[in-house]
Amino acid sequence: MLKPNPQYDASIVSLMNSIRKDFGIRTFHGTLPQADELLADGKYKNVVLLIWDGLGMNILEQHLKPNAFLRKNLVADISSVFPPTTAAAIPAFKSGLRPAETGWFGWSQYLEEVGRTAVLFKSKDQGTGEKIPGYDGALPILPYPTVEGDINHTSNARGWTLNSFKSQDGGIVYKNYRDMLRKIRENCKKDGRQYIYCYSSQPDHEIHFCGTEHKTVRRTVRQAQRVSKRLSKKLKDTLLFIVADHGLIDCAHHHVVQNNDFAATLEYVAEFDARVLGCRPKKGMEDEFLRQAKRLCGDGARIATKQEAIDEGWFGNDPGVSNEILDRRLPPYLILAQEYHAFTWKNYPQKWNHGVHSGCMEEEMRVPLIAVSR
Repeated sequence: MLKPNPQYDASIVSLMNSIRKDFGIRTFHGTLPQADELLADGKYKNVVLLIWDGLGMNILEQHLKPNAFLRKNLVADISSVFPPTTAAAIPAFKSGLRPAETGWFGWSQYLEEVGRTAVLFKSKDQGTGEKIPGYDGALPILPYPTVEGDINHTSNARGWTLNSFKSQDGGIVYKNYRDMLRKIRENCKKDGRQYIYCYSSQPDHEIHFCGTEHKTVRRTVRQAQRVSKRLSKKLKDTLLFIVADHGLIDCAHHHVVQNNDFAATLEYVAEFDARVLGCRPKKGMEDEFLRQAKRLCGDGARIATKQEAIDEGWFGNDPGVSNEILDRRLPPYLILAQEYHAFTWKNYPQKWNHGVHSGCMEEEMRVPLIAVSR
């Protein structure tokens, strides 16, 4: 059976602590030597972090030739966090903390504050898709310190956030790639040191619908490369980091976790993500839950207890050492999909899950660190 093995000491968390160190703000974990060498203690006026969602090492290598711009500027092959999914990785990128410290474990989680399984990035119920009254995303419930916020409060530099959508923590919204490039350049020209965080939802969005090998994905990856290259040419006195939050794999087997005998054993709608499931059995139904889980998944999943996940350090905690967040937020059971299996909810049809992530295969966990300096 596979088990999560994120390399937190050489990960996206390490990269973010290198950036924290470079700007003279507090660090939470060790840094990444390759990033430290490039940053060289404030060598560059500007540091730009450009995140391409889903552009893991496997996707990069599958769709670009070895001499392509992104691949030839590869500095290191690093680890994502567990689960390797946007909802866990973005808080790590924003903060430099591990999931065990942010409490962000997947696309959806049971939140006692709202009494249901909620989508963390949106205002929706995971089970029904309906808007939850009084809930507008999980950030007020699961807050974390941000790199840009700490830069703005404790240093002479400025930190900025760019997204293609209105995010819970504010920031600048760009309309398209041309607008994104323009806004990054404008902020880099401001007086003093600047740190710019910029996120794109591609190629992840296309891979979910098309799978990892589709020609549409290849076009999208090549477009990401063109945008990255164009940006690098227009910057001065700037270190540009190009990274990803996770990779994806193609899914061969889907297990529906709603409106069936398995779901009937749960107190709340199953939580987390497509390849790792959090479950809270109803009182007195634990044995039936285990029986139905085995019936649902067969050999396609590992059923682990909360304590097993803590003992194995899945979420970045020291193995065997819990904390208040893990004690409070983790459900009693976690189901880890093996190889090419995945879970699906009625609101997320199978066509959305041709390409999946959040499991523990290397293809999902390995992400590139690409760097270009001007």
